[in-house]
Amino acid sequence: MPMGVTSSMHWCDDTESFNFQHHQRDRKDYDGVEDSDSTVALKYRVIRTLASGTTVSVVQRLVGRRFIEQNRVVGIWKTYTEGEGAFRGMHSTQTGWSCLRPMPDGSGTVGEVCVRQNPVLFNASPSAAREFYRFLQASLDEDKHETLTVIHKSLPERFVAL
Repeated sequence: MPMGVTSSMHWCDDTESFNFQHHQRDRKDYDGVEDSDSTVALKYRVIRTLASGTTVSVVQRLVGRRFIEQNRVVGIWKTYTEGEGAFRGMHSTQTGWSCLRPMPDGSGTVGEVCVRQNPVLFNASPSAAREFYRFLQASLDEDKHETLTVIHKSLPERFVAL
């Protein structure tokens, strides 16, 4: 992050980056969650067309929580992915955390992310298992890109060109 933006970390107050707004297909937000400004629980479907031309889908259930502290913002999440159609019988759990905090000298922001995926494949052919793994990686890359885009859009205009 550019100097001057990081000390306030004001962009972390925007809940849009935490609500996974890019996941809208068959989306179900669970109501009744305590501290709904910092906690999200939802279910949605992800559909993609593979290089082979086959359309595949998964249902994902995600629970996440954000903690805003004096000098850092921490996010934790757990996602359960259940394969459909060609991916039936395959599922995965993903556990992750992220932390954003200012550099000690105030010159920028340090971002740390750790994600653990655990695919489980029942009676899957090696090619189907590879495609499922690629699907999971593509979904993770998309989530990363969308989150960074929301943060970037929330920066003051004078920092966008940096």
